[in-house]
Amino acid sequence: MLRIIPTKHFIERLGERYFDLSAIAKLHMEIAKNPKARIFEVTTGNATIVAVREKPDLIKLITGWVGNRKKQKMEEMQQ
Repeated sequence: MLRIIPTKHFIERLGERYFDLSAIAKLHMEIAKNPKARIFEVTTGNATIVAVREKPDLIKLITGWVGNRKKQKMEEMQQ
């Protein structure tokens, strides 16, 4: 059985940024597509979540934010 657990950092960022947790469902799909991958970054367009495989049956949620990297980079360039 696959376990997905948050790190303390993930919980803190969730409390500060209020990002959408629906990206976790997409994370499940990515894990199924790439069972050997160690690092995952998934986005729904509204939220992005980064996770790492600690053990074959353990995924840790590292961080997350509202939006995606491309949107963030464009906003940074406009400032």
